[in-house]
Amino acid sequence: MQKTPSRSVTPLEITEEVTRRSPS
Repeated sequence: MQKTPSRSVTPLEITEEVTRRSPS
């Protein structure tokens, strides 16, 4: 279940995505 962005994904975006999915 992984979305495919048209633009290049930067490490920062990946980190932010993981941080948002991580439970606080």
